[in-house]
Amino acid sequence: MANKQRTWSLWLNQWPMVVGYGLALALLGGLLKLYALPTVLFWDSLRYTWLLLGLAIFGRHQVQKQQLKRLDIALKTGQVLPEDSLELVLRQYTQVFNQLQAKRLTYQRQAQQQVNAHQDYVMLWSHEIKTPLTALNLLAENDPTIDSSAVQQQVVLIQNQLDLLLNYERLANFNHDLAFKWIDLTNLVTPIIQEYAVFFVDKRLKPVLALPKLQVLTDAKWLRFMIQQVVFNAVKYANPGGTITLKWQADQLLIQDQGIGIAASDLPRVFEPGFTGSNGRQHQAATGMGLYMAQQVSHQLGLGLTITSQVGQGTQVAITFTKDQVRLGS
Repeated sequence: MANKQRTWSLWLNQWPMVVGYGLALALLGGLLKLYALPTVLFWDSLRYTWLLLGLAIFGRHQVQKQQLKRLDIALKTGQVLPEDSLELVLRQYTQVFNQLQAKRLTYQRQAQQQVNAHQDYVMLWSHEIKTPLTALNLLAENDPTIDSSAVQQQVVLIQNQLDLLLNYERLANFNHDLAFKWIDLTNLVTPIIQEYAVFFVDKRLKPVLALPKLQVLTDAKWLRFMIQQVVFNAVKYANPGGTITLKWQADQLLIQDQGIGIAASDLPRVFEPGFTGSNGRQHQAATGMGLYMAQQVSHQLGLGLTITSQVGQGTQVAITFTKDQVRLGS
């Protein structure tokens, strides 16, 4: 049905030639009458030119039909059109089409890459969630009296991975999920330390909070997510018996650990999605998405996020606020 409608439309599209032919005959008839010439000239002109008109219309119809066919194929296959038309305007249209086609194909490739990356990350997270679940099953099978600390650690690991996955999905509509207000930084940080208390106890880590009385203007939920990821990494890679310090200095929240540190070759890539580095490969418990997502959030909140580290000495993460975002002594 669509093909028949298109064919009919193509025939109707030839009306300029018919109108032009009619106007030419009308002009000829007028001139013959004006100069009192025999009308047989008019009828002879009509008799000898209507076939040429029909052939011209048919030829133009076939050319346009082929052009539309090539356009359909180009749209379906992603090809570009040859710029071989004799008509200047049509060549210009073809050039514009090819430019738009190239942009469309680039967008499609990028979109497909994003879909593939999204699927890969979801599969990676599902694997990471299965790991602590498997550990819980082994604990239950091997010992009827399961160590509650071990269970709590695995549960926290599961919760952390689920939070990562859910927040990764929310990043797509990030701007619709922001509510900026003044929040007390100490009240925000303290529950995070308590959340990971089981790891602090297990590794004999000492949390040190050195925060003055202050408020920051930001979105509480997303800032909490950022700090969670940084503190979780600090706990995960900390050496047993060390300290994890959260302090305020020059409009910055500094989170310091005395852990294994980050190799100099890995440091420039820690914010890349999926990058785990040598630490992640050694511990086999990293998706490489926590710091990437934390940096994405920092951009949206107007914050800075930087990392300095030395192997064997520890890591410092700095979350930088602007002066307008800080209110001391409140």
